[in-house]
Amino acid sequence: MQTAYDRKIGQRGTSLMVAVAALAFLVPLIGLAVDAGYLYVVKARLQASVDGASLAAARALNLGQTTAAQADSAKQNAVNWFYANYPAGNAMSRNTQMDTSDTHVRVYDDTANPNLRHVDVSASSQIPTFFMKWFGVDATTVTALGYASRRDVNAMLVLDHSGSMGSSCSALISAAKTFTGQFSAGRDKIGALSFADNIYLHSAPTASFQTVLGYTNTAGSAPGELDSI
Repeated sequence: MQTAYDRKIGQRGTSLMVAVAALAFLVPLIGLAVDAGYLYVVKARLQASVDGASLAAARALNLGQTTAAQADSAKQNAVNWFYANYPAGNAMSRNTQMDTSDTHVRVYDDTANPNLRHVDVSASSQIPTFFMKWFGVDATTVTALGYASRRDVNAMLVLDHSGSMGSSCSALISAAKTFTGQFSAGRDKIGALSFADNIYLHSAPTASFQTVLGYTNTAGSAPGELDSI
């Protein structure tokens, strides 16, 4: 006949077996939670870097005297910005993929609106696991996508070169040429007029505004109608 003491001993043995069996499920679940949390943090950092890179690329679409040169500037700016925020080996990541190829930075015109340019940026990186590698999962690849757009600009410069300006006309010309240098040649349309005792139209808005008006930017400087003010 089984006594109460014998039954308690049997129950203890059963509880120990259940606890050991439960560990076989709990340990992987805990490891999965830790690795998933780490991947989430790194993914967020990768996404922020890609988003910043896409905005930086769209902002750089005004750099260059041709649309092809502007696209190249945008791509390089995207790569520079990305690696400034997500350097190689960041968060123990490896094999990070991001370069100026169309695979990772694509600049293209909108099919429905020719005055709109888009930039698509993508990057990927392999993130090591801590616990899941015990189950044969050594790393996980995370990918991030970013998008930005730039709309062509139409603007008209209105410059005061009346006698009240005194000797500051040279500063006005310099500032106006710097202004024209900040826009996208061949895409944006900029014109200029000035006034003193009368109104003088130097140019109606044109996509060739840098050639017509003159400009100053990182690409250099050139004279134009603005120098005649």
